Amino acid sequence: MNNNMDPRLARAIGYAAMFGGFIVVGIGTACFNILEGVVSLILYGIAGLFLAFSIIWMIRKVRCPHCGQLLHLKLYDISVCPYCGKSTDPNSRY
Repeated sequence: MNNNMDPRLARAIGYAAMFGGFIVVGIGTACFNILEGVVSLILYGIAGLFLAFSIIWMIRKVRCPHCGQLLHLKLYDISVCPYCGKSTDPNSRY
């Protein structure tokens, strides 16, 4: 496969976007009474975009650079692909 990004880095980016979405939801919820309802709904929409981006990003990018199989999205160690047994380092040949 021609996926040159390290799947561990891709998973970290996906989790950062996901937690960013949770933070935006928290701000929208905490400020619901202070802000107008429309502003909070806009914040919820932005949070939804963050969460959708993170899920799509991780499904597309957290893959083995050798066989292309989707790796664990949980916080398991993904230094070795469970499908082909090769290192998930994109610079490694084995």
